[in-house]
Amino acid sequence: MMGFVLAAGLGERLRPLTDLVPKPLTPVMNVPALAYSLMLLREAGIEEVVVNLHHLPGVIRDYLESKNRFGFKIHYSPEKEILGTGGGVKKCEHLLGGGDFALVNGDIVSDIDLRKLIDRHRAAGSAGTLGLCRTGAAGPVSVKDGRVADFKNFLGTGLPGALEYTGVAVLSPEIFRHLERGPSSIVYTGYTALVKHTGLDYYEHRGFWRDLGTVESYREASMALLEDDRGLGARLSSAMGVEMRAVDEEARLMAGAKLRRCVAGAGCVVGENAEVRDSVLLPGSVVRSGAVVEKAVVCGERALAAGP
Repeated sequence: MMGFVLAAGLGERLRPLTDLVPKPLTPVMNVPALAYSLMLLREAGIEEVVVNLHHLPGVIRDYLESKNRFGFKIHYSPEKEILGTGGGVKKCEHLLGGGDFALVNGDIVSDIDLRKLIDRHRAAGSAGTLGLCRTGAAGPVSVKDGRVADFKNFLGTGLPGALEYTGVAVLSPEIFRHLERGPSSIVYTGYTALVKHTGLDYYEHRGFWRDLGTVESYREASMALLEDDRGLGARLSSAMGVEMRAVDEEARLMAGAKLRRCVAGAGCVVGENAEVRDSVLLPGSVVRSGAVVEKAVVCGERALAAGP
């Protein structure tokens, strides 16, 4: 089985974080998000991966090559025009169309066991199986009789939303029959078509999952992992050879500086007598002497998404 990592997104809701760093390389506990996605594939025994690219493609390539591709055989799929999740997958039909493949978003952090999702998919003989989870609030995905039934009432079922799509799925070549070349969403073109024509199964993940879609959700993911990494640190070290760190060894704290419940990246500087709480300091960021920063993501000298 091959894997596909969606890594072409612009990350517009994460700007200015993504102006210089592509969204899949946004550091989470000082490890690029992409490494978490690849970890899921590695643990499932997948050795060959397609990675689509659009925004800052050279930066992603350079990262993967600097890590010797983490031992994967990687096919890069550059997109001159961004194709979205559906068009990006359709473009790679010639690589993926020979059998089932695992699809993973490049901007999630989760301890989902992809092997169990694959087992569920194979046992059901399904055209597609989505990884879904509960987040404490009603999600956009409706389910009925053990199968996916709708997405935000797109199919007009009137069913209430219940679960969240984790961005992890296992799909059969059937998906390509319902995707068109050009920009599209795999959810609203491919998955909805599977619901109507073949049925779409799901595996409910009951562990950790965070989407890094916004500045605040990114900060919250980091804070959650500070409290309990759910074993992800050990798994990353074992599968990928990278280490989670709350405070990078190259971060600089000046005299009297205080950090509480914070992640600090390489090259960041916290000035004298500054206080930083419940925040993420991105690599190279600066907190001026005497400043107080709380519930924020610091990018350069800007504190983003500061809470009350």
